[in-house]
Amino acid sequence: MKRLIFLLYLFLSVSFIYAQPGVKISGKVSDVTGGLPGVSVAIKGTALGVVTDVNGDYTIQASNQAILVFSFVGYKSQEVPVNNRTSINIKLEENIVGLNEVVIVGYGTQRKIDVTGSVAQIKGADITTILR
Repeated sequence: MKRLIFLLYLFLSVSFIYAQPGVKISGKVSDVTGGLPGVSVAIKGTALGVVTDVNGDYTIQASNQAILVFSFVGYKSQEVPVNNRTSINIKLEENIVGLNEVVIVGYGTQRKIDVTGSVAQIKGADITTILR
């Protein structure tokens, strides 16, 4: 019985060792102006991920077969396979096509396409004239 418990313990401890994530990957995410803070760096197909620091630097633990997904609002997402690398630097491209025009309404904001009815514009100078 003791041998059975010992073998079971040995089997479980070995399986936990092999279940550990692969390698530590680090790098920098930037655009044309330099490092990008707040970029999401995630392992595709999992809920694991990190966010870049104020200089655009990140560090994440992933397997050699993993695919890293880099995403940030206003930029095109990129998927990069790890392929036994420990350093991956990425340059994100702006995604101008996805931006929608926004209309400010009295109780919040809405996309211009969703507003039904009329939309009027008024300048700040006109408001001060009316309030006098």
